Amino acid sequence: MDSPEITIIIPERNEAKTLPLILIDVDRYLSKGLVNYEIIVVDSASTDSTREIVKRLSSFIKNLKLIKLEKNMGEGFAVRKGISEASGKVRLLLNPRSSVSINEIEKLLPEFKAGFGVVTGKRRALPGLSGKIFKSGRNFGFWCLSMTAVERILPKMKINGCGYWLELMEIAKRTGVRVSEAEIEAENGFGNKTVMDFIQNLKDAIKIKIWLLSGAYKI
Repeated sequence: MDSPEITIIIPERNEAKTLPLILIDVDRYLSKGLVNYEIIVVDSASTDSTREIVKRLSSFIKNLKLIKLEKNMGEGFAVRKGISEASGKVRLLLNPRSSVSINEIEKLLPEFKAGFGVVTGKRRALPGLSGKIFKSGRNFGFWCLSMTAVERILPKMKINGCGYWLELMEIAKRTGVRVSEAEIEAENGFGNKTVMDFIQNLKDAIKIKIWLLSGAYKI
C-alpha cells in the first residue's frame, strides 16, 4: 500500500459510546474517495472499553491504528503523539467531542493548494445575537496540517494541555507557516469544552507567553 495522502487523528479518552459511530462514519466517507488514508486513534489511558472497541473495529477498518498511552498526559500530548506517528501528507485532527462531520474536510483541503500549512475550520456565523457572541468560533477540534507545517512546528511544541492549539498558532506565525480558515458547518463551536478546559487554556496561554519572551522555543 502506498503512503496515505490523509491521516485522520482522533485523540480521546473514555469515548466508548461515541467513538464507534465516528470511526465507521469516517471510514465510510473516506473509502468512497480515490486517495489512500489512515485513521489513528490515540487513547489516553481509557478506563472504559474504548480500546477493545477499536481493536474489534480494526478487523474490518483495515487502515485503523490504535496508539495506547498508559498515562493520561493531556490532550496536547496525545495530539503530538498522533501527528508524529502519522504517515499522511495531510494530517487532520478530529476531536470526538466536536460536532463536525468528516465531510467538512472537503472545505479545508483546497487551502493547501494555495500554499497554506495550517487550515482550521471556522463555524459559519449564526444569525442574531448568537452570531455576535460566537462569531469567533474557530478550530474546535477540526484542523489540518501539511507535512511542511509538521516539520516546522511539531518539534517546538511543549504544551500537554488543551491550550496546545494556542501554542501551535504562535509557532506557525513565527516560523513562516501560513494559516487559513475555512468556513464549515458545526453545531457546537466549542467542542463541548468545560469550565476547567477554559481555565487550563488560560494557564497554558500564560506559559506560552513566558516561553516566547524567554526564547525557550528557539525561534
